[in-house]
Amino acid sequence: MDKELVYDRVAGSLLAGAAGDALGYAIEFSSWNEICRAYGATGITSYKFSRASGKALVSDDTQMTLYTAAGALAYASVQRDVFDLGALRAALYDAYLHWYRTQDSSARFASSQAYWLDAIEELHSLRAPGNTCLSALGSGTCGTTTSPINNSKGCGGVMRVAPLGCFGRGLTSDQVALSGAEASAITHGHSLGYIPGATSALLVHKCVFRETPRAFDELAHEAVDETLRLFASAPHIEEFAALMRRTFELASSGRDDRACIDELGGGWVGEEALAIALYCALRWRDDLDRCLVAAVNHSGDSDSTGAIAGNLLGAYLGRGRIAAKWLDRLELRDEIERIARELTDAATASDERKLILD
Repeated sequence: MDKELVYDRVAGSLLAGAAGDALGYAIEFSSWNEICRAYGATGITSYKFSRASGKALVSDDTQMTLYTAAGALAYASVQRDVFDLGALRAALYDAYLHWYRTQDSSARFASSQAYWLDAIEELHSLRAPGNTCLSALGSGTCGTTTSPINNSKGCGGVMRVAPLGCFGRGLTSDQVALSGAEASAITHGHSLGYIPGATSALLVHKCVFRETPRAFDELAHEAVDETLRLFASAPHIEEFAALMRRTFELASSGRDDRACIDELGGGWVGEEALAIALYCALRWRDDLDRCLVAAVNHSGDSDSTGAIAGNLLGAYLGRGRIAAKWLDRLELRDEIERIARELTDAATASDERKLILD
């Protein structure tokens, strides 16, 4: 598979995710009425720039997404040929502890890794970090899907998993889905806190590594169906299935976006955040601008729904389809593009080794 095409899609996912995050971060805790009073009847449609830096600031969602990538890359650097979910989980947990230390400089833990992300000043800024992520990582215990650390289904688990769909081209669908679920379960123990992470990572993976023309809705149906099969015996799986069915129905209904999003929820919990993001990506599958705007303009968790929607549709459309207005003055843009390149290198390393051997 062409390496530059992979990079285009990986960078598309991460940059569009950061764009949705930055657009929504300005209104994360605002009601729809408050958004309209501040930005007009159509809501927020362009960045609100920081007076201090002149940048469109990202939230903890993008910060943690970058550390997910760092953990995945640390794993890939030593575990190339055999998938080891436990080793991947350990690498991600270590990376998340590094993020935790950026939020609490007094945090102490043993780590064999040094991440270049740790030196980036912006990553040490507190951008409304989720209480569940902070408390879970501060507990000293790594949660798993089989040994949950709590009963939280907040969206902090799903909003950060996109890189897990980007780095392992040779992984099976089940391996990618399990990666997304276990990454989420490190901090979020409710099944609806980690199952959406499986679907999100898997859909990103299907978009990035598709080798033939595929419709986005077809890939989305596959990702949901495979998640439902993999977690068929999980608690609350029928609730998740019903919400996903309703998401697809609403996306093809032609109804007003805000009415549809309100029906799906506020996005504060994992399954609702995925549902809103997936609805917007399906509804505006050929128009990233309208997808991002729709994904953030509601009374719920705007930055997370914007970030996930951007991750999903950006992986499908690619970096080349991201308008300049979303890239200009986007905080951490250079760092995101560097991470995207490193993920691409990891994803295509097996192809390059094969070419050498051949």
